[in-house]
Amino acid sequence: MPSVRNVLIVGGGTAGNTLAILLRRSGVEVDLVEIDPEWGALGSGITLVGNALRVLREVGVWDRVEANIAAVPAHLDHFKFGGPDVPGVCGMYRPTLQAILKDAVRHSGARVRLGTTVEKLEETGDRVTVTLRDGTVRDYDLVVGADGIHSATRAMIGIPDLPRPTGLAIWRVYIRRPPGLEHGAIQHGGPHHYITGYNMVSATHMYAYIFEDARDRSAVRRLDPVAEFRRLAEPLDGVWPAIRESVTEPRQVDYRNLDYLLIDSPWNRGRTIVIGDAAHALSLIQI
Repeated sequence: MPSVRNVLIVGGGTAGNTLAILLRRSGVEVDLVEIDPEWGALGSGITLVGNALRVLREVGVWDRVEANIAAVPAHLDHFKFGGPDVPGVCGMYRPTLQAILKDAVRHSGARVRLGTTVEKLEETGDRVTVTLRDGTVRDYDLVVGADGIHSATRAMIGIPDLPRPTGLAIWRVYIRRPPGLEHGAIQHGGPHHYITGYNMVSATHMYAYIFEDARDRSAVRRLDPVAEFRRLAEPLDGVWPAIRESVTEPRQVDYRNLDYLLIDSPWNRGRTIVIGDAAHALSLIQI
């Protein structure tokens, strides 16, 4: 009998889903609550390095992940952080990774509740009494906040840290790969932008990105995202003219200001702990 018998995980992103699967494998009863009724994933592409792939192999989803990644060519794959049998780095379509993990969570036997989250936490002795927004009340041995950089769980347990702006923003687009393009590239400190680059995320698609100074979000929302990304990409050469012409619909474009967060240890208060971006959210420029 494990010393922790039941756990509530708040948040069904990569960290929360992965933890749910591993806890179930250890015989722990798991409830996972996710405020998004669609249990979806934000963004388009994600870059995964070897240590992340090692964990996905441990979770038991590596075969499905491997079938949906775009790994760097072998002659560029020098840093095997996850071991000799997984790529050092690869790209993947983020919603595909989320779908794979969601399936694994459900098959693990974890109970999933969507469209709700925690309203109140009250620790008494060796239990945490949790009240959800839908009125459900239940006791748990442990509560895990995996609810992202703007974690409500973190605030509930009295950790005062808030995300800090980096002063930079990123424009990202999700497009089909131009013919003949085999791997990604990145340029730092070019004449036009701080950082530009692109990564492959599947055999057919890629994402490209441009860093710039952060802007007022309300001003950005008034822009035509296609026209603005194309304007920013205008001076870039190489494969960028093909990237630029591939951006035709607003849904292809994602803009966000970049924040970061790293809370001091301990990451728990009593029997509630925060993990993932709720505890250590690095911006893309810090990875």
